[in-house]
Amino acid sequence: MTTTEGARVLTQGVGYGVVLGIGLVFAVIMMGLSYLQNRYTTFKTTSSEEFNTASRSVKPGLIASGIVSAWTWAATLLQSSTVTYEWGLCGGYYYAAGATIQIFIMAVLAVRVKMIAPYCHTYLEIMQARYGNAAHFMFVTYGLVTNLIVSSMLLLGGSAVVNAFTGMNIYASNFLIPLGVMIYVILGGLRATFLCDFIHTTILMIIILYFFFYTYTNSALIGGLDGMYHLLQEAATLRPVAGNQGGSYLTLKSNTPAGVVTLLGKGGAVAMLILLFMAVTSAASSEMIATSSILTFDLYQIHFKPDAPPETLIKVSHIMVGIWAIIMSSVACLWNGIGISLNWLYLFAGTVYTSAVGPIVLTVLWRKQTRAAVFVGALGGLCIGITCWLVVAKAYYGELSITTTGEMYPMLAGNLGSCCSGVLISIIVTLIKPDNKFDWTETKKINSRGHALVSAGRPDEPQTRSSLNGPTSALKSEKNSEVMHVLTANDKMELDLKDDTHEDTEMLQKSLVMATWSSLAVTFILIFLIPIPMFLSHYVFSLHFFRAWVVISVLWLFVAALITSILPVWESRDAMINICRGIIRDTFGGRQHENMTENKKAAAA
Repeated sequence: MTTTEGARVLTQGVGYGVVLGIGLVFAVIMMGLSYLQNRYTTFKTTSSEEFNTASRSVKPGLIASGIVSAWTWAATLLQSSTVTYEWGLCGGYYYAAGATIQIFIMAVLAVRVKMIAPYCHTYLEIMQARYGNAAHFMFVTYGLVTNLIVSSMLLLGGSAVVNAFTGMNIYASNFLIPLGVMIYVILGGLRATFLCDFIHTTILMIIILYFFFYTYTNSALIGGLDGMYHLLQEAATLRPVAGNQGGSYLTLKSNTPAGVVTLLGKGGAVAMLILLFMAVTSAASSEMIATSSILTFDLYQIHFKPDAPPETLIKVSHIMVGIWAIIMSSVACLWNGIGISLNWLYLFAGTVYTSAVGPIVLTVLWRKQTRAAVFVGALGGLCIGITCWLVVAKAYYGELSITTTGEMYPMLAGNLGSCCSGVLISIIVTLIKPDNKFDWTETKKINSRGHALVSAGRPDEPQTRSSLNGPTSALKSEKNSEVMHVLTANDKMELDLKDDTHEDTEMLQKSLVMATWSSLAVTFILIFLIPIPMFLSHYVFSLHFFRAWVVISVLWLFVAALITSILPVWESRDAMINICRGIIRDTFGGRQHENMTENKKAAAA
């Protein structure tokens, strides 16, 4: 029996049950939520703005939940566990600290994009407005390649775990995992993604807390916090970590799922399987909606049908979600067939797409960046990154193969070479000949003219929509039979052509300052203030320090659970109350009142 077979404590039926059952359950839940949303709120899933942007009305708590869910890949759970197992506490800490920098950058960019292009659907529309079609096409390619790598990586890791625990066919799981996700994304769009992300994140937090408390309070194998500390000390003697101070697992001085089954048995295996499935599907839903937006707005609308009505855009978005689900599944099967592991793909991905990060960030932040700078920076950085990757692999290990190119130092060289050279080249080229003529008003014009979904002269939609009273109905004037339209939130969103008020601009400027300074402060604390002194002092954790470290970690986990699981419910309490009122109205006489109203209108006509 192989090691993998030995870890298969669950049957294939459990694997298919989790992959198909949970996926379809979420699809049914989303179907119900979409019905409630369409009937009892002003946001309609049939609107392209609602499908692709959630009508730009998502509250902070739900956004935080969505970020945690989308950022929790299969690799997040698997790779962080791997580096912690290999290098001790420093592995998990460095993994987490490094993964937060992107979120901080995104916080700044999100406010900045709202200031310079409030109506854009994707950052690629800003690229097109600033640099033209050639640059736009290049970065569309970058975006699609990035999403393809990430999407297939999610399935590669998820299917590997399902196979390890249950023996379920890897190729089958690659195609079945996205099935339920595709259904609920098509049904509800971006808001569906956020709502399902909220459910995913809540379940994820519950399972992680369950793992923590079982491990440290209920496991005879560990013996609590003190027992874990002594076991790690013993492990440093029996299996020291090369490059760590004294070979210890309890230090930040470092140069470089079977445990769940052992601790928690079959229950732990099922919990871990659900946890990984939630991580994969939540991140996959974000990739689907993101790719659908690129294909719909940046390819179809810009290059094929600029005057496409919202009804067409929503259909195209649905089709693109389905197509992308098939593509990501097929590529995941390809990686598995040629022997590319999750770890290799995860480390290599940065070499491919980080060269474009610098030019993209500067596009939003720096008015003087030129078209030549984004081309040379992105493509030049990619070439330098790949060169560094291959040269270091050859120099260190004497040959080029999947094994040698997947080692730590070649991957580190490739990622650093690509990311750093991309931004440096872009800055240098811009400084040589800056663009002093560009005005941000050009980006503010993106989608500013909107689309009039409802117009008085439109014969195919003679409907009045109500936020609570249910189905739409036509209201005709006895004098001139003109159709009167009450705009929903979606319609108002697409017809809102006003420029930002002074108050809005001032508020965004304050938000930008706060996001910038808070991001810099937290980055400094996580990347420099905490690890550097401990690294330079070669400090090895004492028992008291280890206790404090674990307690602070679980307190932070509780804070995260509060923000991502409780805050969204509190923020949406008014909407949920209105929905409940609408359901009660329908259940206890609302339908009769509605029918009486319709009969009166018919009699009057």
